[in-house]
Amino acid sequence: MPWTNPNNAVPGNPPSATDYNNAMADLSFLLNGEALNNGYQASGTDYSLSIATTWTTVTDGTTPLQIIKTIASTRFLCMAFFSLDLTAACDVAFDWYSVSLALRSQNNNIGTLRVLVGTAFAPVLGQVCMGLFTGLTPGANTFDLQYYKNSGGVNMRRNGYPITLLGYEL
Repeated sequence: MPWTNPNNAVPGNPPSATDYNNAMADLSFLLNGEALNNGYQASGTDYSLSIATTWTTVTDGTTPLQIIKTIASTRFLCMAFFSLDLTAACDVAFDWYSVSLALRSQNNNIGTLRVLVGTAFAPVLGQVCMGLFTGLTPGANTFDLQYYKNSGGVNMRRNGYPITLLGYEL
């Protein structure tokens, strides 16, 4: 459903059925988000993130961490929840990449999440990376979770920690 600008409320003038229906449709993403690659992974090798001074898709060597979704609107919100082990001081950033737009959600080398730590620390729990895309073409769209690592040792936990990817059409 395309975005609808809200009306200005006027005292004594309740919203019309059309305005109410449009507002409910705009908020429906709260109810219809689809969890993808969701779950507690009790096995598998952690994702070892090597030095990458260009944006690189998180992969186990074969399968990328990505959301593939057929959408009807032009807006999509991507979310990733994960944990990290930092085996040394590190500087790593995460962001979402739209394959169809050939763009990341942020246009810099910091991304939407940056972890900059001066010492080893394990595990770093509760990392969240979000990216909002507009101007998409309705139909099949692919979104890759990417990282940009300047230094340090970083593992994205997968053995015994959940990695959850969520996609919401707005």
